[in-house]
Amino acid sequence: MVSASTLWTLVVAVGPFVLPKIPAFIRSLRSLGQNAAIRRITPKAKRATNILTFAFAFFLIASFPGLAPENIFQATQSRLIIPNDVLFARLSQLRPLTLLDEALKMKFVSLESRLLYLRFGPDVLATCTFCNPDDEFSHLYFALPMLLLPHLANLIVVGLATASLLAGSHASRWRNHAVTASLAFLVADIYLLATYDHSENKTATTLGALDCFFWRMRTLRYVMFMAIDAVLGLVIWASSTNRAFVKPLSAVERQEYSVRMLEAITGRLMGLSLVMSAERSDMSSGGLFGRAANYWMREDAANNEMHGEPEVVQAMQNAKSRINLARVELEAKILAAGIIRDAHDVRASGLIYQPPLE
Repeated sequence: MVSASTLWTLVVAVGPFVLPKIPAFIRSLRSLGQNAAIRRITPKAKRATNILTFAFAFFLIASFPGLAPENIFQATQSRLIIPNDVLFARLSQLRPLTLLDEALKMKFVSLESRLLYLRFGPDVLATCTFCNPDDEFSHLYFALPMLLLPHLANLIVVGLATASLLAGSHASRWRNHAVTASLAFLVADIYLLATYDHSENKTATTLGALDCFFWRMRTLRYVMFMAIDAVLGLVIWASSTNRAFVKPLSAVERQEYSVRMLEAITGRLMGLSLVMSAERSDMSSGGLFGRAANYWMREDAANNEMHGEPEVVQAMQNAKSRINLARVELEAKILAAGIIRDAHDVRASGLIYQPPLE
């Protein structure tokens, strides 16, 4: 479990990066009240959420304890001060010893080496050729590249999920926030490793009292990656569907959209004008104009004949007698007032124009 001191240290390290973002986040939440029509997620935003979903699943699988490097003290249920020969004899009964085990056996010559094992993990202690048990910073320098690899992978995921060409504008607007959160966690992770006091394990007399810092931070690291990706995916989905964080269109965007709409309408009107010109150019009775005129004349005659039949007249009179004209008029007034009020609210909110789906 993560101790309270570790959580407080993490809050102190990440707080200066997160607190300045809170006012902007609150202002974004206030945009929930705007009358923006909810729509389906855009294709590019869906691509971004798919990337984040795959990353979330990868980090979730990577966080499983079975995929973590083996902790030989927990595997053998041994205390920290157990003799070296007894420790590896127990380990050899569980499985054959590997080259990594042989290297650790040579390094476990002092209590300080075992404390560094719990802090930096087995790979650092066994493979570092220039590390000195009396110099903990030498182990820190060797551990930094391996520590940076998962953070670099998460930054690549965040960069792809917020790239404007790949994920669109709804995802790219969250790029700075996501990168800032990822870098803040990277700084906090390095800070926790550099300032951790591994000497506290000297007083541990039982296996349960040991603080296996390396394995605890490994799990916390992947959980934080999942949290960053999940929150980023949620805000991208919410902003692209207008459920939250609605960003009104700028004047330039409105102008461009209006121009595109006018061009589309102009093109349709030109097509209709060409059809009408072609119809009127052939004024003969067998041409387009004559056929259209004959059709509407036959249609008008058929309607007049149908409305003049006694059965139709009787049915129309019966229907009129059952209609409450005063109630219909009242409902029409209420509907018209609602339409006018909604149109006024949409115009006042600045969202009367909606951009096409990306």
